Order: sequence, then structure tokens, then C-alpha cells
Amino acid sequence: MAGYYTYPADPSPAYDEPPATTLGTVAMMYPSFRPAPPTPPQNTFWAQLQDDLGAEAKLQGIASGDYTAKFQAQVASDDLPDLVALPPTLPDRERVLTSVFADLTPLLSGDAADEFPFLANIPSYSWGSSVAEGTLRAVPQHRSPTGGSLFKRTDRFDDTGANPEPSNLDEFVETLAALSNPDDNRWALSTVPQLHNQLAAMMGGLNQWGHSDDGTLISAYQHPAYREALELTADLVSRGYTHPGGTTATTADNRGFFTSGATALLFDGYAAWEILAPDLPQRSLLGFLVPPKADGGGDSGQIRGSGRHSVVAVNKNLSGDKLRAAVDVLNFLAAPIGTLEHQHRKYGKPSSDSVRTDTGWELTDAGERNLLELQYIVDSPTILGPGPKEEVDVQHAWHARVSKTLIANPALGITTETVQKRLPAANRELLDIVTGVYYGRNTIAEFDTALQRWEDKAGAKAAEELQTAMDG
Repeated sequence: MAGYYTYPADPSPAYDEPPATTLGTVAMMYPSFRPAPPTPPQNTFWAQLQDDLGAEAKLQGIASGDYTAKFQAQVASDDLPDLVALPPTLPDRERVLTSVFADLTPLLSGDAADEFPFLANIPSYSWGSSVAEGTLRAVPQHRSPTGGSLFKRTDRFDDTGANPEPSNLDEFVETLAALSNPDDNRWALSTVPQLHNQLAAMMGGLNQWGHSDDGTLISAYQHPAYREALELTADLVSRGYTHPGGTTATTADNRGFFTSGATALLFDGYAAWEILAPDLPQRSLLGFLVPPKADGGGDSGQIRGSGRHSVVAVNKNLSGDKLRAAVDVLNFLAAPIGTLEHQHRKYGKPSSDSVRTDTGWELTDAGERNLLELQYIVDSPTILGPGPKEEVDVQHAWHARVSKTLIANPALGITTETVQKRLPAANRELLDIVTGVYYGRNTIAEFDTALQRWEDKAGAKAAEELQTAMDG
């Protein structure tokens, strides 16, 4: 991703005319991860958005934990807004996309996409989950394909003498040991499932699906590295290297353990940098640890992300000029850095919501309260910064490094009847046993039995259908 030390000093408007005047009002629903903001006219951020759109913006930010239930209820009642972010995991996804939302293929395929250049600017790898039954039904919320990060607190490494660049699995485990002192309420990390997945990647494991040596499509669960890493994860938990609160911790809890110093490492999304850095005693204490291959010889494979957070779809009740205007609203929301639309989207109304600094714009207290999470509708391709040079450089170096070892999922974006309807429940049942193994409630033999049950219930059929779709 591009990195910026400063925000462009004089961004230009990308639109000569507001994009939503044909609509009059545009309603949007998306998951929210912040307290609900005030509404216009008190919210100048929101008022600025409406001025730029040329329409009333009806925004429904739903608490993320409630979002799937709210989405399903509104689908059932046929009472959906114009633009709707889909839950990242949604049963019967393909049927919902094709039956409830508009076909965007005529507007966004081939040369037609030239009319919406900011959507066309979203990288191709992000669009796989936007397709259903051969038609384009949604627009992705772009994210880097580099996936998750292993953040580190450099002060904890300095204090303990832990190795910040372990070169093989044994040295990685030694690093976890050096960072752990339960008697002093200090642990290496709290994110146990992510540790398991990282260990499996270090051992040559798969990213959800992949091919065995004989070319058969198998799940990551079936790869020998998954079982081996599971045994090691349970051992590391038993040694006291992981925070005991990790068993029930939320994302916010895990971040709190890290920023308070209780843990030295944290698996999280790469974009969490801007969430974590301000809460540390000094921003310069934040860094990354890149795990090694288990047997040495370089960096571990990096589980490649999907390239998107979720996707946003357009209500099928919009057609003709109104459908085109709705897509233009999405194009507007994807305007990149360097445009006035991007500045307003990120920083609201100048003077009220944000003030100019030497390097860019900074939200005021009012701006923090008024901030709109429009990135969960759609956004321009993500960037690093703008921010302090030393921080942007560290992040850019990490992305450049792990991009060389990405582990792809060959079935990404492909769905089948079994994958949609039977596999989620089978996955949950298996992962309940996996979690039990972490904490000593289940044995590795019980995992073997559960894996066979997973194969019989859905796994084998899902692999067969996915392979047919990939061949087809």
C-alpha cells in the first residue's frame, strides 16, 4: 500500500455536481464499532456529507454484535435501505445477493466501469465475494491482502531480552517463554486461536483450503500442520504463556491486555496500528514480529486476507437512473486521497470537526464524537498514514516483507450449496473441540474423532463441490 507522511495540502473536488440529487434521500446500513454519533444539524460531519451528496443521508450504524440479526430481520421484512453492508459471515449468501439486491453487472463490468473510476480503482483481488451466480451483486470494502499482524511491544522485548527476530520454531517458543512471567501478571499473548493458526502456517499449513501432495483439495483442518500446531498450542497454554483472560476475551479486551502491558504480543488486523499506538505509553513502542518457518530458512508463510472487510449491495427496488445514482454514491465514497471528497469523508467539516496541522488534518473533540464510519459502506483503496515518518516506514516495511510469502486460498470467493448450508455448523462443532483442546477440556484424540465427523457431515462434500466449481 502507498504510505503518506502528510495529507495533500490542497485537495481538489472530484465531482462537479453532487451524485445523489436524483435520489433525494439515500439510506445506508452498516455495522458500527463506535458509540452512535449525534444527528444533523448538531453533527456537522453528517451535515457536510449531505451537502456533498446533494441528498439527505439516512445512516443506520448498527452495533457490530447485533448486525447479523438486524440484517436478517430486515431481509425477512423486505425493509432494507438503499445501500446495505452484508455481514461478513452470512448463511445462504449467494441466494440473498441474487434475490434481494440489484444486479450491478451492466454498470460495473467492462468499459461501463469507466463511468465509476473510483470503484474501478479498487483492486481486482477484492471483488471475488461480490459475485453471485455469475453476476456482480456488490462492491467490496477494500483491505490489504496481507491479512493479520503480530504486533509487539518493543519495551517488553527490551526489558526481558526476548529475541525480536526468532529464526525457527524453537526460537519462537523461546521468545514466548522469555516474555511470560505469570507471577508478575505478564504473558506473551492472549489471542490463542490466532496463535494456533500462526503456528500451523509456520509448519506449512493452508489458508482455509488448499491441495495435498496428490492434488486433492483439502481443508486447512485436514492438513497435518493443523493437528501438530494444535498440540503445541495446548502445550504453550499449559506452560502459562497465554493470558488466562484470553478464554473469553473480546477484541477490545485483547487490545487492552496489550496496551496495558499485560501481554507483549497481539494478533490483530494490520489497520489496528492507529487504534493501538495512541494507547501505549509512547507510540514508538509499537512494532511487528514476523514469525519464521518452523524449520528455519526464512519467514513463515503469511495467511493472505480476502482483500475486503465485507461487501455493500444495492437494494433491488432501485432501478434505472436511481440505481445508477446509488452506484455513483458508492463511487463518491471511494474517492481517493487527494480529493476533497476524501478529506470530508475522513475529517468532516473543516474547523468544526477537524483542524489543519503541519502534516494533515486532526479531528477535534467534536469531530471524534461526530465521526461517521463510512468505511463500512465502501472506501478507497487503503493507505498507510498520513502519520509520522518513522511509523509509516515501519508499517510499509512490514507489508512489503510479508507480501512476499502470502498463502493463497484457492477457493476464495467460491461458494456451493454445502459450503453455504452445511459447512458453517460443522465448522462450529469442530472448533468447539479445538477450543477444548487448547484449554485441556478435550484431548487430541477427540479432535481426530471430531475431524472425521466434520468430514462426514460436510467437509468431504464441500471439498468435492469446490473442486468441481474450480474446474468448471
